[in-house]
Order: sequence, then C-alpha cells, then structure tokens
Amino acid sequence: MTEFQILLFTKRYTVIFNLEKSRESTITHLIMLNTSTYYVIAPIDGLHLDFDYRMYSAEVYGCPPNYVPNPDGCSEFRQPYEYLRSLTFKQYTELSHEGKIDNQTLRHLEKIPDRKLINFTCIAFEINLDREDYLYLNDEATNNSLFQYILNKGEQLLDVWRLCLFKPGEDFTIGSFGSVGNGIQCFWVGQNDIFPKFIARRISRYQLVQQPFDVLLSDFGTIYADITFRNLCCSAFNDVNTSLINRIFNALRAFRESRDIPNWEARFRHLAVIAESLAKKEETERLRGNELRERIAKIASHGWEIYKSYNSSVLSPPGLQARQYRLINKRYKEMGWKNKNEAQKIIKDLWDNVRNPLSHTVNTVTSLKRNPIEDMVNIEKIIVTIINGICTAYEVEEFYGSSAYDIILDRE
Repeated sequence: MTEFQILLFTKRYTVIFNLEKSRESTITHLIMLNTSTYYVIAPIDGLHLDFDYRMYSAEVYGCPPNYVPNPDGCSEFRQPYEYLRSLTFKQYTELSHEGKIDNQTLRHLEKIPDRKLINFTCIAFEINLDREDYLYLNDEATNNSLFQYILNKGEQLLDVWRLCLFKPGEDFTIGSFGSVGNGIQCFWVGQNDIFPKFIARRISRYQLVQQPFDVLLSDFGTIYADITFRNLCCSAFNDVNTSLINRIFNALRAFRESRDIPNWEARFRHLAVIAESLAKKEETERLRGNELRERIAKIASHGWEIYKSYNSSVLSPPGLQARQYRLINKRYKEMGWKNKNEAQKIIKDLWDNVRNPLSHTVNTVTSLKRNPIEDMVNIEKIIVTIINGICTAYEVEEFYGSSAYDIILDRE
C-alpha cells in the first residue's frame, strides 16, 4: 500500500497524518482470521479506461481503443487475466474439464455475445470467503449464494467510481459489475495456482444499453485526487464495517438502483428517501417538517464546504497537471452550493412542493407544473453533496474529537 500523506488545514488544526503500511497489515490480519483468500476477475460494462490502475488489493485493466497497459504497475492478477482475456466467451465451454462450470452457467454461455474479456474494462481484486473449497464445489445452490455475495462486493467497489464520476443532471453512468450483455452477469473466481471457476447468471430480463463512459489517464487526476474516492476505496477494499460506512454504502447502492427507475416520480421519491435517511445522526432518529428540511440543508451545504476545504488541502498525487486542477475547480462550481441559504431555499421548495405532494397523492410531475429536469438535478445534487460531506467528516473524526455529524452540524 502506498503511503498517503494528507495535510489538513483548519482554523484549529494543521495536522499531517499518514495511512501507513502497518495499519493496512493489521486490518488484513484481522480479516484473514477464519477466512480463505480468493481473487475475482470480472468485466465492467459501460466503462472505458485507456490505462491500468491499482489501488489497495484491486487492479483495473483498460481496454481498446487507445489502451496502454501497465504490466509492471498492475501485476498481481495479470497472469490469469492475460490467459482468460485471450478466449472468447464461447470458448469457455471447452474449459469445463479444467475448471468447475455448472449447468446453469453453461446454458447462459450460449446467450452471451461472442466477445472476449479484452473487449471490456475489467476489475480484479482479492476477496475473503468463509470456506476453502469453493473452487471444488459445483452445486448450483452454493454457486448462487457465492455469485450473489461476490456480485454485491463488486458493485460496492464500483459504487465508489460511480459517485466520483457522477455529475447531477447527467443521464449516463458506468454499467453493472460483470455485465456482458443480454442481462447476464459473470466473473471468474480463483485461488493461488488452482484453475479458476467461472459463474454466470441472468440477473435481468432486459438490457440497458448506453455508450461507454470514457475515463482517460489524462483526466484521472480529478478522480484520484478526490478525498472521498480514496477514503471509500480504502473502506471497500479493507472491508471496514462501521455503522456509518455501512449507511454510506447502502445509500450508494440505493442511488445506483435509482438510475434504473424509468418513472420520474418513482425515482424522485426514491432519492428523497436517501436524503432523509442520511440526514439522521442515527437510523432510529426521528425527523420531520422544518427540522428535517433544515437538517438536510445543513448537511448538504456545510458538508460540501468541509469536503471542498479538506479536498483542496490534500497533498495531490505527483504529476497532477494544471488542466486537472481546472477540472477539479469546475466540479466544485457545478456541484456545490453558493451558501447555506441557497441550499435551504431549494430543499424547502422541493419538500413542500414535490416531495410531500408525491408522497401523499397520486399526482404526476405534470400536474405539479414543475420543471422536472431542474428538480431532478437538485435532488441529485443534494445526495452527492451530503455523501461527500459525511465521508470527509468521518475521515477527520479523531482530530476533532466529535462524530462526523457533529462536525458538520456545528460548523458555522
């Protein structure tokens, strides 16, 4: 693990702290108790990288066109990836005598487009499972359970990318973990020198098709320099399991699922629930009326200011160019709030005139006589600013001696 040195500038503190190798080793040791370590290799639908990237125990491999591999920087899972990416999905049936492929997977292989892993951006990562013999078991019930567990883990890792690539109002995002077309998702799972096992399941009856989301190396500094990206990646890869981190990942999952809701009213209600859930200090806290709206506004505006302040004071990765700094500053302007009053005014308007009418009637957005595009941009902006603010405040809890929520709500 590369040592990150983070410089924090605040009115009260100027603190330099290191996330050292010893910390990661301790976390890894605790996770490894009573578990077995495997690796997973899976395609990522709808994401085009022209480079390879490694963070913690995961590697992401780009794909054509204009792909420049980095075998030295991303070498841990390179050998199985290089072998598997050379085969078409149809050829996987020929490997059934070497690795375990259950009957359900064989049936789905007939419906998978005749492409290769090399045609997709792929992710490979370590995962700790509860038994040592998964590669030798081939009953469908075991594979169904294993498939769902790994699928959830993979989507959680990608949710961090989705958040940091997202801009309110945009109607595209990266696709699903393991998706290869026709509603089918799949991955390889292996261990040491044992031949890996391939599992495929049809998750959806339909397929949403979009142009791939391009992330180029020349612009990647705007993502890598983001404190939320690094902190949530650390939590996801190291299986950090605190109550607040779980709530954030649950919110990210719900946000991802909202992108597939075609109905405007249903999606708005879904997003409003996410904002209301994140406004609570504890899941059991009860908020309503003006108290709820003011809490959402405070966390969205104050949280974003904390995020901007700390993100700007993080020591940037070497080689971050002037163009990337400009892109970061542009993102702040596009996604942030002018002040708390602006956030409060927008949130009060949305909850009084959209959220509540949609919750208690069968009204449509047309009958509300609203601007649906502007309202959707604003509710998405609320979610993104809240999550970034909470993540940043969580990272500096020990320096303030307060909880993430108190850090945000006490800020004036």
